[in-house]
Amino acid sequence: EGLNIADVRVENNQGYARTIRLKFHYQPATKAVKKEGQDHLLVIGINKYADWPELYNASKDAKDFQRLMMDEYSFKEENVSDLFDEKATRKEIYGRLMNYVKSLDENDRLLLYFSGHGYYDSVLETGYWIPADAHTGADDEYLSNLEITRMLQKMKAKNIFVIADACYSGQLLRDMQKENNGQYKSRIVLCSGKLKPVPDGVRGTNSPFAIQVLDFLKKPGTAPLLASDLIQQVKKSFQGADGQKPVGGAIDEVGDENGDFIFRKENK
Repeated sequence: EGLNIADVRVENNQGYARTIRLKFHYQPATKAVKKEGQDHLLVIGINKYADWPELYNASKDAKDFQRLMMDEYSFKEENVSDLFDEKATRKEIYGRLMNYVKSLDENDRLLLYFSGHGYYDSVLETGYWIPADAHTGADDEYLSNLEITRMLQKMKAKNIFVIADACYSGQLLRDMQKENNGQYKSRIVLCSGKLKPVPDGVRGTNSPFAIQVLDFLKKPGTAPLLASDLIQQVKKSFQGADGQKPVGGAIDEVGDENGDFIFRKENK
């Protein structure tokens, strides 16, 4: 390592000789340090709409989920973003998602929770999230599953898990599956229902769907929990019930994570 000197003597068959001094610097290759991934959380909850009917518990569900993730799991305040009620405009939601497209690294993980109104267009056969400032009948003011899916595809994060508690949210799973072309790593979604309205719950409590999600993630102990287990438990809890049927699963299973999202308990 450092400066090295070598003298090379050259002599021909007639006895003529010459010495050449070579100098060169040697620096051993440094081993690349793998950057540790960060856990990122985006929470969106909307009770109060500009034109749509007010919901009872969407904001509370989202805030309860956020609090649990920050208190019990590995989500640091600097990596947590939220939009509630009138702040959850189309521009803000779109902007937060695009920021993740630009900023997430290949070892990062993103957890996205949306609670609010949903809409399904039977003509276009696609679903939408309804921002707080959207007007009824104004599809261009909604956030389509296609837009959401494309942004998730372009994010560099290793693992992304989307939890959507909204009417017709099951179409998100269908749309994401149709758009999957194998270019991204694990992408998982859990939706509160298929292509039907879902209950918001008794005012001041949580929605039936949120209750099951929160109960599972409040399990005692320090062992990590898997998104796939959460999905199976939530689906199982609604078996035999009339109406609401949550759906979920892996969109694409690529890499050594086997298409799963890991909830890591924080040591307090």
